[in-house]
Amino acid sequence: MHFEKKHFSLYIGLAIPVVMLGVVLASLYIPSLFAQPKTDFLYSMNDNNYGSHQVYVVQDNHVIKQEVPLPNYKYNYSYNLNVRLYLYDAEKDSSREIDIEEAKAFTLSTETRSPDGFELVNGSRGGDITGLFFGGGNYGGKYLKGNGVTKKISMPADDYYSRMSFLGWIIT
Repeated sequence: MHFEKKHFSLYIGLAIPVVMLGVVLASLYIPSLFAQPKTDFLYSMNDNNYGSHQVYVVQDNHVIKQEVPLPNYKYNYSYNLNVRLYLYDAEKDSSREIDIEEAKAFTLSTETRSPDGFELVNGSRGGDITGLFFGGGNYGGKYLKGNGVTKKISMPADDYYSRMSFLGWIIT
């Protein structure tokens, strides 16, 4: 193809959108190469679909188990307080169940932001049209957001009825 000076403005006009697309894509992906979450955290999962009952709490920067009185229902409902503790490993993007004794060994920060600048946020509602009329759909999991990066985290039992409660960032 022969380059002609009279079509120079046409070439510039066609190149601008391509260059802009490249800049936008680079601005989206380059931060994720350098800013990765590094701070692990503890959370609990509750299979109780009648509401949130926190069995594990942070007191003096350590996890303790708190006794939760069961509600006294007039009718014989089955009530489940199956609450489990998990350690999220940010480097491996994985969670593993731990017991209370292992959890007590960690010193926690209950700040909303981790020491490396990330926070745990809910995803958006499901994308189907029934959510507009019936309010359905889950919140699309949990994400670590910060430093120009948003990363979905993998969690066990990530379904509609499981309740995740953030306990704290592990600082030691």
